[in-house]
Amino acid sequence: MNNCFKIAIIASALTFAFFSSATASETRPPKDADRAAAMKNAREAFMANKVAFFTNELELTPEEAQVFWPLYNEFWDKRTSAHKDYMNILKRINSLDEGSKENVEKLSDEFERAITKESDLLKEYYPKFKKVLPTEKAMKIFNTEEKFKRSLFNRYKKSSAPAAPGNGKPDNGKIKN
Repeated sequence: MNNCFKIAIIASALTFAFFSSATASETRPPKDADRAAAMKNAREAFMANKVAFFTNELELTPEEAQVFWPLYNEFWDKRTSAHKDYMNILKRINSLDEGSKENVEKLSDEFERAITKESDLLKEYYPKFKKVLPTEKAMKIFNTEEKFKRSLFNRYKKSSAPAAPGNGKPDNGKIKN
């Protein structure tokens, strides 16, 4: 190879490396503060959607909503904490060394406490909900939670589903002629 050709290859490689690093710096993930702000905004939007959904589904009056939401938020915080404990135990179960019977028994006891903690919360808070809401509405709370989860899942599924081929309508598995 002649020297001009070598210089051109080296110059091209350096140019490519320079532009690649410049492009990479522009597409970096946001800084921690930006990420924290985005998470806060997403949580606020989630909670606003949840409040609207529950208020509509349970047909809460303004007076009912005023006493229901602080109680429900207290319940939800405790339930979320209990669920985190449960999930941490599940992770530990998956990495458990089967050779230690003592560790297995200890983790088994923790697991039992974790699964009963959530049901204990339901038993504790259901009568409290009945004190602040009519019984019919209190009975609907946990069903409304499931409906809300399904609506979130369906929204996610629709937003992440690839476009159907052809005219945009689903194929329905029919064989085309």
